[in-house]
Amino acid sequence: MAEFDGGTRAGKANSAAEAGSDLADSTLANARALIEARLSELERERGRLREALAHLGPEPARRPARRSSTKRAGRGQRQAEFLELLGSKPGASISELAREMGVQPQQLYAIARRLTDGGAIAKRDGSYVVVDGTPAADAKPAADG
Repeated sequence: MAEFDGGTRAGKANSAAEAGSDLADSTLANARALIEARLSELERERGRLREALAHLGPEPARRPARRSSTKRAGRGQRQAEFLELLGSKPGASISELAREMGVQPQQLYAIARRLTDGGAIAKRDGSYVVVDGTPAADAKPAADG
């Protein structure tokens, strides 16, 4: 009888393993079927999107980046203009000078720093002045006339 019980237990174990294997195979088959169905949906959607894209026509050519209509200043031109203007308006602020020159103040801050470091101008009480002995300091403002 012991052999019979052992055989029965082994038979039950084999049948449980087969059932588990069948369940795993069934689960994998279902997962594959779901993935295949989704892929088919996506392929149909891709076809619809390609068709819609074709109806839109060719992609328009991109416009080149728009450049300002004004020409760039020549090398050193803004600096010379800055010095000349500052020589005729000592103590003017960067904002005032920029407005007169028709540029953004940010452009002049870099020039002012370079000229200050070079000793051509000095900052006094929050405004800039041309240092004596530089060409801009020696130039006399034009007489209005």
